Amino acid sequence: MTLSPDGEYGFVPEIANETVAVVRVDPFEIAARIDVGEPAGDGHVLPFMSTASFDGNRLLVENGEGELGADPDIPRRGSESIWDISDPEEPTQLTRITRDDGLSAPPITSEIGPETDAAYLFTPEINAVTVIDLDAQAVDRELDIGGSAIAGAWGPAREKLYVPVQTANHVAVIDHGQREVSTTIETGEAPTGAVGGMIRPETSASQRLQSSLATLGLSIGDREPTFCPDGNCHCEY
Repeated sequence: MTLSPDGEYGFVPEIANETVAVVRVDPFEIAARIDVGEPAGDGHVLPFMSTASFDGNRLLVENGEGELGADPDIPRRGSESIWDISDPEEPTQLTRITRDDGLSAPPITSEIGPETDAAYLFTPEINAVTVIDLDAQAVDRELDIGGSAIAGAWGPAREKLYVPVQTANHVAVIDHGQREVSTTIETGEAPTGAVGGMIRPETSASQRLQSSLATLGLSIGDREPTFCPDGNCHCEY
C-alpha cells in the first residue's frame, strides 16, 4: 500500500483480484476498485506493489505478469503500470510498460523523482536500476549499480537516491539531476533497505553505546529482528 501525499487515500494493488483498490482513510473504507486490464502475455497481470508520487498525480504499480506460486508454469516476466491519480477516487491507467517496450527484467518496487519526471525501478535480476521517463512513459536507461538491489530511499533534499546493493556490500548513490550513479558508499554485509529522514531522533547514552557496539558487530540486550527469516524477502509474492 502507498499513501497519497496528503494522507487521505491509500492505493492497494490486489494481486489475487487483479485490481487496484482505493482506500479512503477517514472514514476508513474502500472508495473504488479498478480492474488492471489484461496481461501482456499468458497468465495474469498480478499487481503487487505501488508508489505514489510526491505531487499526488501519478501512481506506479509493479506487476508480476505470469502465474502465482513458487515454481509457476507460466514464468513471471514483470511489467510497470503508470496511473493518473489526480482524481484519487477515479484512477486511470495511462500505460503499462512491458518487455516489448524495453523493460529488461521484472521490477520489484520503485521510487518516483520529486518533480514526477522520472521513476526508478529496482530490477535486481539485471543488477540495475531501470529509469522510466514519466513524461515519455518509456524506459529511459538502465543504471549499473554493481549488484542486486530491491529498494532505495531519497535523501532529505530528494536530490539523491540511495540504493543498498545486497550482493556488492555498498550503497549506490544516484544523482537525480543527471540520472546517473554518482558514487558508491561501502557498507557492512548485504545491505537491504534504507530510510531517509530530515532529523535525528533524540537518543539516550545506552542507545548510543548499543549503536557503537553494533558497528563493531557486537550485540547487547534484546532487540527486535530487522531482517527476513529467509535472508532475501522483498514482499514479492
